[in-house]
Amino acid sequence: LFVVRLVMHIIIMIIQFTMTKKVSATLGVSRIWVHRSYRKCGIASKLVDHIRHNFKFGIKIPREKVAFSPPTPDGYQFAMNYNGHHQRTFVYDI
Repeated sequence: LFVVRLVMHIIIMIIQFTMTKKVSATLGVSRIWVHRSYRKCGIASKLVDHIRHNFKFGIKIPREKVAFSPPTPDGYQFAMNYNGHHQRTFVYDI
């Protein structure tokens, strides 16, 4: 039963993640990679936070204005965790 709920939750998240609706984003993250040994240490979040704080002098870009390129499964999990599960995570398309 737990596995079924988990699979359903993942399917729903993927559907929400891939829904197409055009919105404006201020910052797009094309790729971000952290060695497997150092994942879950907050390194990727710190990198994206640094970019958000220093992209334009005096302006802090809100997390909901950050879009990600189509992610890998690990990247998808990072994007969902970074934006918070209650926020919609955006994928940009060129």
